[in-house]
Amino acid sequence: MRARRQYSAWLPLGATVPLVCGLHNSIYYERPPMGWRSWNVFNADVTQELMQSVMDAAVRQRIGLDGQSISLAELGYVNIGLDDGWQACNAGVRGSFHDATGKPLINTERFPDLRRMTAYGHDKGLRVGFYANNCICGEVGPTGSDDPDAILEHYVEDVRMIVDYGFDGVKVDACGQYLDMRLWARLLNETGRQVLLENCHWGMQLRLPVKAS
Repeated sequence: MRARRQYSAWLPLGATVPLVCGLHNSIYYERPPMGWRSWNVFNADVTQELMQSVMDAAVRQRIGLDGQSISLAELGYVNIGLDDGWQACNAGVRGSFHDATGKPLINTERFPDLRRMTAYGHDKGLRVGFYANNCICGEVGPTGSDDPDAILEHYVEDVRMIVDYGFDGVKVDACGQYLDMRLWARLLNETGRQVLLENCHWGMQLRLPVKAS
């Protein structure tokens, strides 16, 4: 009997940044990670209610071409990812979406309980993804500056939120400030939680790492 091939959920980080994620914090799949992100359907008009409706759809049974009942999740589409639109844009320091301590601010009108949302997905056997570098790419610098210490605070607090709220992955987009993939990987590894790191830098040259990394 042929052994099943396993794929690492840590995706290649592109030509400019090598794969640096520690194996102790990697997730292995029998197939490449598959799933759905909210941006291409809802753009920034996403809500917790819409996200949970997508989770319902992922596990809903349908009749396939073979006449058998099956769900998208059973086919391997288990990663349901939140994209841009969760944050309280311009509500933080100097028009950012972080407070003075670096903690990200949530738009609670759209997302009244993110912990409940991730738990909702987990109860259905799904993995729930988070999104970084947001506010429609409007936050070009944390706290309105390029200060390395301020930038590091935001990385640290974003990672803490990912773990505290029970997210299983994070998409790092190219249009924001937080592009140091080595630092993302190190901070995620240090939590001890298995988190899928999705690098979405569009083939662009990444910025230099922050000095504190």
